[in-house]
Amino acid sequence: MAKHSDSLGHPNQHAPTDVDDLLEVNRKRIRALVAADFETLERYVADDMEYVAGDGSVHPKVKVFAGFRDGSLRLEKQDPYAESGRIYGDTGITSYRADSVTIHDSKRIEATTQCTSVYVWRDARWQLVLQHNTFVE
Repeated sequence: MAKHSDSLGHPNQHAPTDVDDLLEVNRKRIRALVAADFETLERYVADDMEYVAGDGSVHPKVKVFAGFRDGSLRLEKQDPYAESGRIYGDTGITSYRADSVTIHDSKRIEATTQCTSVYVWRDARWQLVLQHNTFVE
């Protein structure tokens, strides 16, 4: 029986332990968000994902994606730095700062945010289940 691997070459049955792979998935997700690449986003964002915005409001994936699809929400830029990550079994956590430009209902928001992303290993890939952003002054 052939072994199947994910896009990073890891066996399906266990989460990878290389934090660099997790950080790269997070970067791919961010690039896809800026590019409005929903094919990639669907791969790395779980259906049960929740997003906690800088103002403390909580939004499910369906609402966040609807905003991107209808144009009321757009991420023009998100440049992550000071990245770190940890893996605990089938759960991966990334933390980073990002200089971002977001357009929300025609309002331009330029900000630095501290971000935490929680991933779980499902279907032979890392999938985002929680994204939390806090504005940094």
